[in-house]
Amino acid sequence: MNQENWKEAKNGFISYIKTSAESKNEKYNQFALFYKGYCEYSLEDYKNSYLSFVRYTSEAPQTQKKYIRIACELAAKSALLNRDYENAGIQAKNAINASFNDEQKQSAILLAANIYSDMGKFEEAAAILDPYTKGNSDFAASALFALAGIYERQNNLEAADKTYKTIVSRFSRTRHAQTAMFRNGEIYYAKQDYSNALTCFNNYVYKYANGDYSAAALFYAGDSSFRLGQFDKSVMFNTTLLRKFPDSTYTYGSLKNLMEAYYEQQAFKQAAETAQKIVKDFPEQAADDGIGKKLVQLEKLVSGEDLSISEKYAQYEAAGGTKTRDGRHLGTELVALYKAKNTQLQTAVNLAQEIYKAQFDSKGNVLSGEQFDSARNGEFLADYFRLNNDAKQAATLYLKAAENYRISSTSSERSVTCLYSAAESFAAAGLYGDARATADLLKQLYPESRQAQSVERILDRY
Repeated sequence: MNQENWKEAKNGFISYIKTSAESKNEKYNQFALFYKGYCEYSLEDYKNSYLSFVRYTSEAPQTQKKYIRIACELAAKSALLNRDYENAGIQAKNAINASFNDEQKQSAILLAANIYSDMGKFEEAAAILDPYTKGNSDFAASALFALAGIYERQNNLEAADKTYKTIVSRFSRTRHAQTAMFRNGEIYYAKQDYSNALTCFNNYVYKYANGDYSAAALFYAGDSSFRLGQFDKSVMFNTTLLRKFPDSTYTYGSLKNLMEAYYEQQAFKQAAETAQKIVKDFPEQAADDGIGKKLVQLEKLVSGEDLSISEKYAQYEAAGGTKTRDGRHLGTELVALYKAKNTQLQTAVNLAQEIYKAQFDSKGNVLSGEQFDSARNGEFLADYFRLNNDAKQAATLYLKAAENYRISSTSSERSVTCLYSAAESFAAAGLYGDARATADLLKQLYPESRQAQSVERILDRY
């Protein structure tokens, strides 16, 4: 035993029990049972340690009450570790009755309550604790904390809230009060009830300016404010945290939330400065969270780039760019934004070309489900080439865009327009046969359209 050679010790006690039974000299038999169980517990043989401890408690005289209490507690833990919750609960209650001082009894009470709570028998767990929640002793506070934890597991936030407020009121001049106030905020935050969480954390911040949980309360108050869309409050809490506790474990998260809050306020200069600090002070975390890309976006906004374009570009990159279907879709929308804002035309053209190329497979077919976006990019590029007097390339792009609009069945009007523009571009390029074939296709597919009626006049011009 003293050398912690549990296996050899266990074998020795088993041998003693067997020998003492044969000789009927059982003076130390009960102690042998106790230590056998202890060895089995240390060897993580919980099934046998439970049996040894239970047998010991049933045979040991009351003169060994010190060992009986320990055996009850270890029997409870053995059953618990063996997932035998019913017997764990029974033995934990036995440990309460076998305790002969307050410290032992309190430990056994909390163990029993936790076991019944783990079993889902919340009312029974609460009943074990309730008699000890009265008064102003430290154990009354511990019992109330355990009771609040049971209510949390029941998802009874109202009862948990009431219990924590009882602790705050009854133990107002002790650390129990600030712990209870902070934990009250935590339960609401964990359940994403950010309004009540903010109330709790805000109260903590103002009541315990330099409390044990001040840094954490400021962080969670700032985060709750942000999630509620209260960006001014979020900025206030986060700047206070960074000023008072610059080296806390919450510094990185606070800087990140502050950057996002500034962004939502469209205070892009402050957001960029915060992002720069994050990248400088926390390079590895910043790289993992893409803060560097965010900084590039913010710097563009500071220099005057349109917010809608900046946000769409960030979404496009986050979705994987041209490598994913979602990325190509967002990129197509970004091209349309560039066009609508009439800014950065060459950037829009380069992006549209990159996306358009990625929307075709190795055999030259448009990827499934991307016909409409491919048509939009193709039409945009065709317009660009036509304005720059590359009529032949424009015509080819218009013709393909018309086909894709038609396949997608989302915009016959755009298909008509592209066929008309293709006919005009072929004619302008001197490709009269192609122009005639395209005009005939337009009249065949959309005979009632305005463009079908006027396409001949376009061809006559050339």
